[in-house]
Amino acid sequence: MTPPVGRGPLDGLRIASLGTFVAGPFAAALLAELGADVIKVEPPDGDPWRMNGFVYNRGTRSLAIDLSAAAGRATFDDVLRGTDVVMNNFRLGVMDRLGLGAKRLASLNPSLISVDVTAYGAAGPAAEKPGYDTVLQAAAGIMTAQGGRDEPVVVSLPVNDHTTAVVGRASRGPRPA
Repeated sequence: MTPPVGRGPLDGLRIASLGTFVAGPFAAALLAELGADVIKVEPPDGDPWRMNGFVYNRGTRSLAIDLSAAAGRATFDDVLRGTDVVMNNFRLGVMDRLGLGAKRLASLNPSLISVDVTAYGAAGPAAEKPGYDTVLQAAAGIMTAQGGRDEPVVVSLPVNDHTTAVVGRASRGPRPA
């Protein structure tokens, strides 16, 4: 099957993308631009960011399923059996709560590579916190640099999410144990 964007260096690679908003879906869209066949898994109501952030889903196919339901998990299991990489930008622990922890993924597809696109990584004091671009802009001093100490200004482009997507696109996660 030819990827939606066309052939490229990742032609033949299939990626399942889980997550919403910017960093995770944009990382997967960048891989689609390189020729990967990306299947974006969304809840039945769809990705709430789809209408506002079409570019972040460019080149990806979508599959609307409920991962919390047995039928949705069975469908996703079938997808994973033919997938090379699964990416997510969920908060720490969500994959486990969905029954998609490392052991489960390995049982479905021993060669599957799992990539977590996170704001703070998997360990450390902030690991469990959600990562929102505006919060990271404030913490990094970007808003102060834009507007000054008296009137910090949010950068309208989600610079941290874009950077995270580029790094997530270039990273290879550990293989499930």
